[in-house]
Amino acid sequence: MENRYVPILVALLVGGLFLSFSVYQIRTRFGGNPSGPLLISRTRFLASPAAARADVRSRIQVIDSPGSDGQFFYFMAFDPLITEFRSTPARYTDLLDAPAYRYGRIGFSALTRLLSAGHPTRYPVTMVALVVVGLGLCAGWLGAIARDYGRSPWSGALVLLVPGFWRSMEGALPEPIAIAGILAACWCVRRERWWAAGCLLAASMLIRETSGGLVLALAVTVFVTGNRRPAAIVTALAFVPIVLWKVFVAWVFWGVSGASGLVPMPDDTGVPFAGMWHAWTLLSSGAYASGVPEMSRGAMVYPVLILAAIGLAVWAIATRRSAAAIAAVLYAALTITFNYGGVWLHLAAIERLTIDLFVALALVFVQLGRDARIQRAAFAAFWCATAWYVFFMTFEASQIRDSVFHNIMAAVGH
Repeated sequence: MENRYVPILVALLVGGLFLSFSVYQIRTRFGGNPSGPLLISRTRFLASPAAARADVRSRIQVIDSPGSDGQFFYFMAFDPLITEFRSTPARYTDLLDAPAYRYGRIGFSALTRLLSAGHPTRYPVTMVALVVVGLGLCAGWLGAIARDYGRSPWSGALVLLVPGFWRSMEGALPEPIAIAGILAACWCVRRERWWAAGCLLAASMLIRETSGGLVLALAVTVFVTGNRRPAAIVTALAFVPIVLWKVFVAWVFWGVSGASGLVPMPDDTGVPFAGMWHAWTLLSSGAYASGVPEMSRGAMVYPVLILAAIGLAVWAIATRRSAAAIAAVLYAALTITFNYGGVWLHLAAIERLTIDLFVALALVFVQLGRDARIQRAAFAAFWCATAWYVFFMTFEASQIRDSVFHNIMAAVGH
């Protein structure tokens, strides 16, 4: 098969495996209801505009716990322009835990509403489908970038080894969609398609501004290579829309959040390494996730992977000045500040928040030349260790294995 078609095949393969995981999870955990992964709180649902529709109430699965982040994107899809309670914005606190922060990431909800043609009963399945497509596109674009650097386009399958991507698929969360846009922008920058790159980055930032480190690193790299006007175009296109949107959101919620609504700061950082150390201290005393051995098992291994990732990021920036290396060291620096209460308390949180670090390292890896044999071997060893973690050590490793192999065997049997 010609190399130019392999990224497409990789995208289909990776997307299919994540789809298999999602279908298995929805079938076994949520009785086949695609709204199940969103973990929608009954209390928040009743306070949302969604509760007024009988067709939605009859199809949505709600739970009696606080729920998860997926529900917030779902609720915002009903009201993406913040018009429902514009005159009484405090009411949004009944359905969103931090309205200004959540509405600052409107891209996923707006895309859900657009692609479901405004039919609320289709929102959950559209959200799940978007994440599957995003993961496939991540693999395809990573494979295409690898091919451009003389590496195998099958390298796009590294997407399967990013632990946080499995959490995104599990909860129908938009990180893969934002990352797919950034990887596509990297490919466009290499071909000097500046306007396309800028538009892709703008869309990504409206979905998840946490990936701004990758965006900024890409813009800086374009600038230092002498392309100053294109760098200005890319930077303006990438950041102006998100800044304007956040100013609007802050204005709407000024009476609720004040100036903090302009740049909401979640309480998830602190003294470097303190969060990781606290988790290890609790593990040593048997107090971390007591009664959940799968969680304790994963928490023993993941910090080691993170330390290895940080080491590789430092090594990368010491040997090259690529956008990927710059982004990797930026995210490594952020990762060491994650605290215990907001992040390390649960593996799902730390896995999701380190997605960008793993993606940046994947980009570094596929760009390494044949002359960097020792560095390539170290990266390869890291990805082997990550594969072991994903399929055997993370707290839902058995579900990942069962979903993938169960559906493959079922398809073969038929």
